Amino acid sequence: MPNSIFDRLLAFCQPSQISEQLRAEPEELPEILLKNPSPILLEERLVNFQIPPISVLEPSLPGISARTLQLDIEQKRVTLEQRLEAFGAKSKVIRVSQGPIITNFEIEPALDVKINRITSLANDLALALRVDSIRIVSSLGSRGTIGIEIPNKFRETVALKDVINTKDFQESRYRLPLAFGKSTSGQPVIHDLTQMPHLLVAGETGAGKSVFIHSLILSLLLKHPPDTLRLLLIDPKQVELSAYRNIPHLVDKIIFTPESAVRSLERVVRHMKERYRLLKNAGAQNIEGYNSNPENIKLPYLVVIVDELADLMMVAKKPMEANIARIAQMARAVGIHLILATQRPSVNIVTGVIKANFPARIAFRVTSGIDSRVILDTQGAEKLLGKGDMLFLSPTQSNPERIHGPFTRQIESLQVVNFLLKQGIEQPFNWMPIPFGEFADPNDNDEESANEKEERPEDSDMITIETHQKVTYNSQRMR
Repeated sequence: MPNSIFDRLLAFCQPSQISEQLRAEPEELPEILLKNPSPILLEERLVNFQIPPISVLEPSLPGISARTLQLDIEQKRVTLEQRLEAFGAKSKVIRVSQGPIITNFEIEPALDVKINRITSLANDLALALRVDSIRIVSSLGSRGTIGIEIPNKFRETVALKDVINTKDFQESRYRLPLAFGKSTSGQPVIHDLTQMPHLLVAGETGAGKSVFIHSLILSLLLKHPPDTLRLLLIDPKQVELSAYRNIPHLVDKIIFTPESAVRSLERVVRHMKERYRLLKNAGAQNIEGYNSNPENIKLPYLVVIVDELADLMMVAKKPMEANIARIAQMARAVGIHLILATQRPSVNIVTGVIKANFPARIAFRVTSGIDSRVILDTQGAEKLLGKGDMLFLSPTQSNPERIHGPFTRQIESLQVVNFLLKQGIEQPFNWMPIPFGEFADPNDNDEESANEKEERPEDSDMITIETHQKVTYNSQRMR
C-alpha cells in the first residue's frame, strides 16, 4: 500500500481506529474506510469517477420556421409604431432582439415624448398587440432607448441540453457554474454560484420554480465529481428531490421534516466553524487558497438546497432564520453555499434578515406587484409569462435581467442519477476536517456562544428545575 494513504490515516484518524489487523492487511484499507465514518477524504478512490456525459440529456424539440417568426415580428413592429403614434407617444423601433419566449423591441421616442408617457401605456399596448401582458424597461443603459418586451406568438422550449452543451458552460472557469437558461436575445446565461454567493428563488405554484431547481442540480452534477462537490438536500414536500436520494454527492440522506432540517443546518454551522479553524491553521483566506496548496487534503464545495422554505419557516421560524443567516453571512470563504426556494414570497417567509444576506435573487411569476417587491425590491415579476420566465437580480446589477429558464424533464434527472449509481462509488462526508485534539488552540475553549450553551439538554433541565424552585418558594411566601 502506498505510504501516502497510510500516512493520512495515521494523521486523520484516532489511534483506536487503527487496528493491528489493518496494519497486517493493508489491501483491505478502502473497504474498512468505507464502513468507518472517519473524517478522511480518499481522492485516490475517485480518480476513475466519470461525470455524466451530455448525451444523458434530452435534445430540444423542433421549433417554428424562421420565416414564420420573422413575419410575426414584422407585424408587431408595425402595430407597435402605429399604436404609439395614435396614443400621442410617437416613437421609432430601431432594434429588435428575438428570444425563445419574448421579443425585445427597442424604441427611440420623439423629442417631445416623456418616458412616463410610454410606460403608462403598457395595458393599452398589450390590448392592441393581443397579448396577455407586456413589460416596459424604461432605460436600456447608455443606448438612450426604451425596451418593450412582447411575448412571441410561437413560444420555444428552452432545453437544458442547449445551455449545457455550449462553450460558455463547458469551457467556463466558474467554480460552480449554473445553467440559468437563455436571455431575451437567445444567448445562453451561465452564472457562478461562488460569486453570488447564495441564491433565493421565489414564485407562485406552476411558474417553473421546481423545474429550475432540478436544472441547477443537474448543472452541478454534470460538472463536479463527489470529491469536489457535495450536496445537502432539504425537501419538506418529500417528492421533488427524492430522485437524488442515493447519489454519491450527498452528505446525508435527504431531509424531509422541519426538525431534521434545523438539526442539519446546525450541523452545517458547526462544520463551517471547523473549516474556518482549518483555514486559520493553514494560513489560507478562502477555500481556493487552501485547496491550491498540494500539501492539504482538498475540501469539497458544499451546496445546501432547500426546495420549500415556507413550510420550514412556519414550523421553526427562529432557528431556521438564525441558522440561515449565520451560514449566509460567513460560509462563503469556506466553500458553503445556500440555494433557497419558496412559493410564498411574503415578508413572514422572506424576512429582512434573509433578504439582506441574499443579494442574488430570482423571481418567477407572482400574483401581485407587492410579492415582486418582496423578492426584487421592484415591480415586474407579476407581468411574467410563467413556465420558466423569470427575472434575475444579480449582486453586481441594479436592474433585474429577464431570463428564460430551461425545461428539465424527469427522465433527464433519472438518467443522470442512474449513470452515477452504476459506478457504485460511495464516500462518507468529512463533517469534521480537524481531528479531535489536533491544532488545539487554548483560545477555542471559550468560543461557544451563550445561545449554544442554552441549547444543551442538561443546562435546560437545570434551568427548568431552578425556575420551578423559585416559583414554588415565591408561592409559599405569598401564602
